[in-house]
Amino acid sequence: MLKPFYIRAYALLAALSIGLFSAVDVLYLLWAGMSWTQIGVLSAVFNVAVLVTELPSSVVADVVSPRLALLTGLLARAAGLVAFAVGGGFWAFFFAEALAGVGMAMTSGSFDKILVNSLSGADKGAISDGYGAISRLASLGNGVGLALGVLVFW
Repeated sequence: MLKPFYIRAYALLAALSIGLFSAVDVLYLLWAGMSWTQIGVLSAVFNVAVLVTELPSSVVADVVSPRLALLTGLLARAAGLVAFAVGGGFWAFFFAEALAGVGMAMTSGSFDKILVNSLSGADKGAISDGYGAISRLASLGNGVGLALGVLVFW
C-alpha cells in the first residue's frame, strides 16, 4: 500500500485540476475575447515557462527541499488560477500562463522526488505497486476533471 495518504490525495487532486482546466481553458479564453492567435501565444507561454523553469525547479527540489518546491509550485499554480479568474486581457492571461507554467515545473519533479522517497527501502514489487497506484489515481482524476470541466462549461 502506498503511504502516506497525502501522496495519493495529491496525485488524484492534481490530475483532477489539470483535467478540469484543460476541458475549458480554450473556451474560457475565447469567451474572454482572445483570438485564436492570442490563444496559441498563451499556450506557448505556458510551455516555455515549463521548459525554462524545469531545471531550476529540480535543483530546488534536490538541494533545498522537495516539499518546499512542491509548495512553491502549488502557490504559483494557485496564483495563476486567480490571475485567470480576475484577468481582463491578454497581458493578464500571459502572466497567468507564465505562473501556471512555473507552478507545473515546480510541482512535477518535486512530487516525483517525494514519491520516490516514500518508497525508499521498499522491494521492487511494492515500488511497482506504488507507481501503478499513482498512475491509476492520476487517470481517474484526469477523467473526472475532464467530465466536470465539460459540465462546468455546459
